[in-house]
Amino acid sequence: MFVESLIEDKGLSDLDPMMVTEMKNDLLNRIEDRLNFIIVNNMPEANIAEFDKMMDENKSDEEVQKFCEEKIPGLDALMAVELAHFRDIYLGK
Repeated sequence: MFVESLIEDKGLSDLDPMMVTEMKNDLLNRIEDRLNFIIVNNMPEANIAEFDKMMDENKSDEEVQKFCEEKIPGLDALMAVELAHFRDIYLGK
């Protein structure tokens, strides 16, 4: 929904459906990269090895999310700030 909102707010939702789908995929990848950056940079050093192991073992998104929420205080707020920052940049604000 966040990505769809970005495309709509940018005034691009009326473009060719294939193009909109490509834009959505690109935005999702860019957002995922930024959120992963937030996680890695805020993960306590003592938990990095365990986090890496979870990723190597392809743990479910729910398991990884729970682990990150337990280990990174204020993760939701950090992510909300990053998403707002991404939105501002994307919309040119």
